[in-house]
Amino acid sequence: MDIVNQQPIKSFDLILTRMMLQHLYFHDIQKFLHKISQTQSSYILMTTFSRTRQNADLQISEENPGRFRRLNLEIPPLSLTPPLCIQRDGPPREYEGWDHFIGLWKLPLKQ
Repeated sequence: MDIVNQQPIKSFDLILTRMMLQHLYFHDIQKFLHKISQTQSSYILMTTFSRTRQNADLQISEENPGRFRRLNLEIPPLSLTPPLCIQRDGPPREYEGWDHFIGLWKLPLKQ
């Protein structure tokens, strides 16, 4: 399913988008979040890099061929309200740069 351009077929109690939004451009993320918020789904679990202080749009380059960047969902341009709960996700703390979390948001999303 094309999560950006297709409407979800039905609603769910919980939608999981682990390590997905970090690979999309801002305009595609906003489009997806808007569509998900219009469903009758209850909650969404999403990866967030809550310690990241500034979001940058996706830049594809030789150094970043995998289309990835750290993304804090609570700061501009996404500016979501804080999640209901948040849990560290990923390898132990000693791995530099892997400071991602999984957050639970109530739908529809609020900014």
